[in-house]
Amino acid sequence: ATIVIVVLALGVLSKAKIRRSQSYLRGLSTLRDQPAICNRLTKRLLLGRNSACSRQKSPNFSGQIQAISPYSGTQFFTYSRRSGRNMSSSSLQNSKNNNQNQNEPKVKFVTNRMCPFAQRTWIALEMSGVSFDLAEISLYGSNGKPDWFWKLNPKGEVPVLSIPNGDVVIDSENTLDYIGNNFNTELLPKNSNEKKCSQKWREIINNDLKPIGKGVVLGYEKKDSIHQVLKELETTLVGPYVVGDHFTVADASAIPFFQRLESEFGVLGGGGYPKLEKWYKHILSLKGVSATMRQSWWWWW
Repeated sequence: ATIVIVVLALGVLSKAKIRRSQSYLRGLSTLRDQPAICNRLTKRLLLGRNSACSRQKSPNFSGQIQAISPYSGTQFFTYSRRSGRNMSSSSLQNSKNNNQNQNEPKVKFVTNRMCPFAQRTWIALEMSGVSFDLAEISLYGSNGKPDWFWKLNPKGEVPVLSIPNGDVVIDSENTLDYIGNNFNTELLPKNSNEKKCSQKWREIINNDLKPIGKGVVLGYEKKDSIHQVLKELETTLVGPYVVGDHFTVADASAIPFFQRLESEFGVLGGGGYPKLEKWYKHILSLKGVSATMRQSWWWWW
């Protein structure tokens, strides 16, 4: 009966909202025995909320603790649970790559497997080789998010990295830089040219592909507009990976968004983007990437 309610609710949505809702409905078959969650989904679809990986905000969060991500100067919320100090990704030490003793405490990765932002972090962790524990939380549900999660991240968002040394790192781009700096420096650009390429690529993904892709899905942007972004990414890509001959956090930053756009629209077909098409095909063959792929996923709003 709950599923019927959701379907009826979708009937009154605009064509754009129906398109937007498809990814949420992919997971409904697993939720039919959880009426409270289905009811919450129905309400979300009708209200048209635009948050993909947060869902609930803490009423006590002020959002004033910030740091600067070195890739673009964008402000991200990051803090250290150990000392309460502000922490910038640019000040992180280059430490051991992946020589973690099996008896030592592991990195805790808090996620939801359907979230594209958390998928970025998941890919980087898999590719780094670091040992980690994955803790998945539901971002829906009548009982809300668990108390221990609110203590880790008062913003109520995934991804979250809880480090054995006491650091807590949030925001997907910030987690990428942390993983590269602390767990495997091979994931970072090696020289000035690679750094420029990585920075430009990540800026295009975050400042252009994400908002324009959202507009195309919701119907207020023409599909042609996304091809302008893809042309710029095509010229930025060095190959076979974004910056050249090795996988970096720049690759991890883009993969979840390409997965969704390619699945929905087949944007790389037609031969117009030979470098991007070859890159994406190769990326999907990597075990660290394929391990994060799911048939049911969310968009990024």
